[in-house]
Amino acid sequence: MKKTKSVRNMIILIIVVVVIFVSILQVGVSFFNRNNHINTEVNESLRILAQKESSYMYNAFSRWGGVSELFATTIGALPGYDTDIILNILEKHMIEDKLIVGGGFWLEPFQYSATEKYHGPFMFRDGDEIAVTWEYSSAEGNYFQYDWYQDGFRVDKPVIWSEPYADSITGVPMITATTVIRKNNAKVGVTTLDIGLDELQKYLYNIKIGEEGFVFIVTDAGYYIAHQDDSKNLVKKITEEEDEALRTLGNSILEQNNEEIIEIKIDGVNYFSAFSPIGDTGLNFVLFLPVSEAVVGVNRTFIINILMSLFTGIILVIVLSYLVGKIVIKPLKIIANKATDIQH
Repeated sequence: MKKTKSVRNMIILIIVVVVIFVSILQVGVSFFNRNNHINTEVNESLRILAQKESSYMYNAFSRWGGVSELFATTIGALPGYDTDIILNILEKHMIEDKLIVGGGFWLEPFQYSATEKYHGPFMFRDGDEIAVTWEYSSAEGNYFQYDWYQDGFRVDKPVIWSEPYADSITGVPMITATTVIRKNNAKVGVTTLDIGLDELQKYLYNIKIGEEGFVFIVTDAGYYIAHQDDSKNLVKKITEEEDEALRTLGNSILEQNNEEIIEIKIDGVNYFSAFSPIGDTGLNFVLFLPVSEAVVGVNRTFIINILMSLFTGIILVIVLSYLVGKIVIKPLKIIANKATDIQH
């Protein structure tokens, strides 16, 4: 009987060891799959979200770009340069879209007349009114010196977007769309539309990325727009941050090296970061999601898998112990008893 119990205990011990080994192996495989699942799921979801938001914002820029092209094409199609007609066209565009805060058309030297070197009326919002100024059409104002004018001649694009800048009075971020004016296939000047980005900034502030995630825009030169720290907007460059991880991220954004979702640590918190260019504007949408939030669902599944493995292991040990008792130990007892009877 003692030998039978010894055999029974040995078999059960082997079963327990095997079950524990299989459970550990299963947990290890589950952990490996968990990490792969996190990387795949987070990468895909954040990349899609970044692309979705950047595409949504680019729709607005496409609309403004279309207005810029239409304005320039209309001027080019006119027989001359009737300033009143042209300004009426621009005013209608500004009335239809409140985010167009200014605009003008700017002709090459002596294009308007043989005696007029500068011809560049500029319309702008003055409270609820739309006003006109000619302050840039002089040797002092000299609109020829500005990048937004020169870009129309040196950049071969239908619409050229400026680097965003802060309005000198309101501090609101703005961007200028420039389109070249052509007459008889010759470049004779440019049109400009100044777009206020305050609504875009408000939209960005309201985007929810989990509970503690956040977003902002990085310009082509590396400046922030809609950053949580308002003092950084259009003042601080991401590539000049004290945090090395942010500088590295900034360089990746400006180099458009967006093949992988980046994991970054900011102020002691680990984040997943994704970014996507906003069309051809030179702006880049950037989002951050805490790693702890990204993996919470996967961690829950992982814990459930571990508990299920333990539960399955316990049930398996009980069942196998019972089967060993019925199939192996019981016959052994019978054989042992018969052997004892024969000896006697």
